[in-house]
Amino acid sequence: MVKLKWQKWLLLFFCIFLSLCLFTGCAQTQTGQTSADTRTVTDQAGREVVIPAEVNRIVTTWRPCTFLVFAVGGQEKLVGVDNGSTTAPFTVGVYPEIKNVTKVGDKKSGINVEAVVATKPDVVCVWAEASKGGIIEQLETQGIPTLVIIPESAEEMKEATLLLGEVLGRTEQAKKIIDYYDNTIAMIKERLKDVPESERKRVYLAGAYGILSSCGSDFYQHYLIEQAGGINVAAELKGGWQSVSPEQLVAWDPDVIIADPYCTESMEDALKMDPALKALKAVKNNQLYSFPKIGQWSFPIPQSAMGILWLSKTLYPEHFDDLDIEKEVNNYYKEFFGVSYTELGGSDLDGRGI
Repeated sequence: MVKLKWQKWLLLFFCIFLSLCLFTGCAQTQTGQTSADTRTVTDQAGREVVIPAEVNRIVTTWRPCTFLVFAVGGQEKLVGVDNGSTTAPFTVGVYPEIKNVTKVGDKKSGINVEAVVATKPDVVCVWAEASKGGIIEQLETQGIPTLVIIPESAEEMKEATLLLGEVLGRTEQAKKIIDYYDNTIAMIKERLKDVPESERKRVYLAGAYGILSSCGSDFYQHYLIEQAGGINVAAELKGGWQSVSPEQLVAWDPDVIIADPYCTESMEDALKMDPALKALKAVKNNQLYSFPKIGQWSFPIPQSAMGILWLSKTLYPEHFDDLDIEKEVNNYYKEFFGVSYTELGGSDLDGRGI
């Protein structure tokens, strides 16, 4: 009788044990399936975001981020982009199909959330301030993972590039283009190491609001000037593009004036409005240049390596007399984008004049 009771207890224990094993096994299988279908990444706002294991549909909401996707070779996965990128010479030249990609708005005009949702994206990339407008919350309510990308400084730009490379499965390309960026800056630094501070070119960058606008040390363009060996005369400015009075520009009296791609005003028009600018050293010595237009080389993107290289050769031609800038740029574009700068219509590498 006792033996029978023990057999019953043993059978009961075995059944319970078997049930637990089956339950645990099922739970592990379900968890495994979930982890196989998704992964977690940390965006540049420090947010942990769960995204599909394989991202095949991405939306970018402002141009620098769109250019970053091109930098890592992920343009074919774009299903929605900022308004300007569907017609930009660089994006259209590299990936003509972008003309048919859905326009979802941009920083200036705002984001059309309905248009974003309609593209059925795996991931959407937004800028840092997008959270203030409720855009992130609206998208995540729809079950759409949203990444904050902040490529403002050089280090943040490199982080953003590597993050997008990881997200899009283009890690190797991302590392390669960042290595080129770092190597280019190191080469420039080596060539200019013996130029004393007193002989460094003082540079004024004409900005988005015309000749009488520029940016200070809190903008990526400031870093670009410094890495090219120049001194930004407007470094004291804060808050992005700022208006500059004619008197202030005359007081700074730069050696060289460079027009950013966003600057649409000519120096001739500026001189008509303010004849006092004729006294500028850069004007009298005809040291007036414009950034090449295709590719937005002053943006915080890996392609800005070409902008830094171009500017360093422009400022210090004697230190780069062996550098064929056209050949270097064409090789760069061919390697990373499959088409040369010349084939994209680039014919402005001389940069003379504003």
